[in-house]
Amino acid sequence: MEVESLLQRLRRIQISAKRRSAKIFAGDFNSAFLGQGMSFREVREYQIGDDVRAIDWNVTARSGVPHVKLFEEEKDQNIMLLIDVSSSTQFGSSSQYCLDQIAEIAASLAFSAIQGRDKVGAILFSEKVEKYIPPAGNLKQVVSLIHAIISTQGTRKKTNLNHAMIAYQRLFPKKTIGFIISDFLCPMDEIALAKLDKGHELIAICIHDPLFRHFPSTGIWHWQDPETGEVLPIDTSDKEFQTNFSDDFSAEMLNNKLCFKKLGIPWIDIRVGEDYVRPLMKHFQGK
Repeated sequence: MEVESLLQRLRRIQISAKRRSAKIFAGDFNSAFLGQGMSFREVREYQIGDDVRAIDWNVTARSGVPHVKLFEEEKDQNIMLLIDVSSSTQFGSSSQYCLDQIAEIAASLAFSAIQGRDKVGAILFSEKVEKYIPPAGNLKQVVSLIHAIISTQGTRKKTNLNHAMIAYQRLFPKKTIGFIISDFLCPMDEIALAKLDKGHELIAICIHDPLFRHFPSTGIWHWQDPETGEVLPIDTSDKEFQTNFSDDFSAEMLNNKLCFKKLGIPWIDIRVGEDYVRPLMKHFQGK
């Protein structure tokens, strides 16, 4: 990739992400994660105005009176981003690549976290861990993060989340907030995911190209699988092909989504090219 083109992409993503980050959490990143970045202090009786999410149901059941958990703020909370940079993310049917959308969302989350005085790190993965970026709490970290994502070489690499999850668990034994940002075009290991979720608060952000749900009828294509390199001629006007293609994609997404939902891990769907602020706000602010 040419240096000038890379710098233009980096600057565009940086400006857009910084502008949108304030909207996602309304300037309060930690309020979206009750108990994260906080250490337990004590339990007391519920008072009017207390957050109902803080109710300690065990104590409440034993005493017959509502009780809530109180927390103290901890400094230097670590936010980790598990970012898919496999070959399938380096595809785009419109003016924007999936990887650019991933980079912008990651940067928006990083800006929000840093503004909340937290540290942000990242694990970039494909079929292996490609790069580890240790947590830091300055704006230079956001630029480094964007650059690392969009400068990923376009080699044919598949998606395998397992190695990233193992690295995450090893590097961060203490509880953190972890965002998994991927197209999730891979089978999920439910056991490994459950183990990671037990020690961390996870949120899945699924980025996918609209083409995978609605393949356009534009004649004969020579389709190259971005992860295997296999080239196949396909007739996009064939109704059976269009239906099978969309159904296969939808089935894979549904299986992965159900896997996360079964474990109680939030799943946020975002299409490449759409305004990602709205679905993120809807989740984190309940709007």
